[in-house]
Amino acid sequence: MRDTGHLSTLQHGIYTLLMWHYYTTKKPLPVDTNQLSRIARVTADEINDLEFVITEFFQRKEEKLYSKRIEYEIAEAKERHQKAVKKGAKGAAKRYQS
Repeated sequence: MRDTGHLSTLQHGIYTLLMWHYYTTKKPLPVDTNQLSRIARVTADEINDLEFVITEFFQRKEEKLYSKRIEYEIAEAKERHQKAVKKGAKGAAKRYQS
């Protein structure tokens, strides 16, 4: 809430939908406004709110929109997953060792 408290309800919804898409695909967002509009489910009248959110929370690089926060969260989740896989494999090896 600290970083998004200044957003309107619409802008917060746009940001949330964009984040969910980013997390789900594990890829940066496209820069194309039409594609972003579909992802965020905005109408033509709401484009200014979409552009505000993009400007506020994303950085354009190599024709994609990146978020430092989301990239960090994805990396953290991947690391936790890898640790869990290793721990599970180690436990399975102990269990089935004869």
